[in-house]
Order: sequence, then structure tokens, then C-alpha cells
Amino acid sequence: MVGSVGALLWDVLIHVDSDYKLRFKHKISRPTMVYFLSRVGVLVDVLMNVIFQTAALPNCQVIGKTVRIIYHIAFSSTAFLFFLRVRAVLSKTNLLWHFSQFCG
Repeated sequence: MVGSVGALLWDVLIHVDSDYKLRFKHKISRPTMVYFLSRVGVLVDVLMNVIFQTAALPNCQVIGKTVRIIYHIAFSSTAFLFFLRVRAVLSKTNLLWHFSQFCG
């Protein structure tokens, strides 16, 4: 788990410049908001999990619920970001519509 924090922090540090440009030099759109929510959610989720699993905490129930809530925010925003990317790639075809009809 600690290795995941290291890899995630490395990724964040590598992309600080492009994230800064995306945030302050371009118009904020829904995919941009979802992207940043996903990045922050995953980072906070991994950090909270490492703290929850390695530290002796006095109030485990509250922190456990917080970890689960943050996990759902991170997972949902990342899944929605994936959907937006797939929709952008396949927007010119009917493949996405047929796939959603098959799965739904």
C-alpha cells in the first residue's frame, strides 16, 4: 500500500505542470472537473488507507466510514471519467449505443 502512495505521488509530481495548465489556462468543463475529482479522490483514498492500516488510531469506526466514503467518490469519479473518454472516442459510431443496449 505504501508503494502505491509513492507511485501516485510520483505521478502527481510528474504531471503538476500539465495539471496547472489544464486548471488555469483552459476553460473548466465537466470532464476537467471529473478528472481533478478523480485525481484528488484516489490520492486521498490511498493516503487514508495507508494511515488506517498502519497507524494506531483512537476512533477506528469513524475513520473506517470516512475511508469507505472517499473510496466511493474516487471509484465513481474514475469510472465516470473512463465513460467520458470512451464516449469521446466512440462518439462518431453506433458501437457505444449498441454496447450499452446489450449490457443494459
